[in-house]
Amino acid sequence: MTSGLKLERDSDTSALISGFPPILWLSKDNMLKKIQFIQETFEYDDNEIRDILVSFPQILGLSVDRNLKPKIQYLLEKPILGAGLTREELKQLITYQPAILAYSLSDRIKPRIETMESLDIRFSFAPNYIMSMSNEKFIYWYDTRC
Repeated sequence: MTSGLKLERDSDTSALISGFPPILWLSKDNMLKKIQFIQETFEYDDNEIRDILVSFPQILGLSVDRNLKPKIQYLLEKPILGAGLTREELKQLITYQPAILAYSLSDRIKPRIETMESLDIRFSFAPNYIMSMSNEKFIYWYDTRC
């Protein structure tokens, strides 16, 4: 577990601030709670968590209890109730696309996973970028599978 985010380059700090200016108003304790939660949940090392936060600092604006925990729980639950990912699969997905943690669980994640389930497509076999597709592209993607 880290005692704080270790920013190795000046560009890291710039990326965090320019990517999510409200970071300037977040308390150290507030940010550390989120960093530690993600790091401990997926056993990220200091460099991995730094890379995730530099690439998508908006994670620091999410609530652990209202945003992060429910999404992670849903993505780890077995199919029909959730996405059915293993912890390692979810770790890889978040590493590849940390923005998935910012998408709406009720408006984007659940409906897309339910659509894929109805087509007998397991979420773990869908493209890693499936949640970042626009609604139009997602509809086109699943229409081509029918």
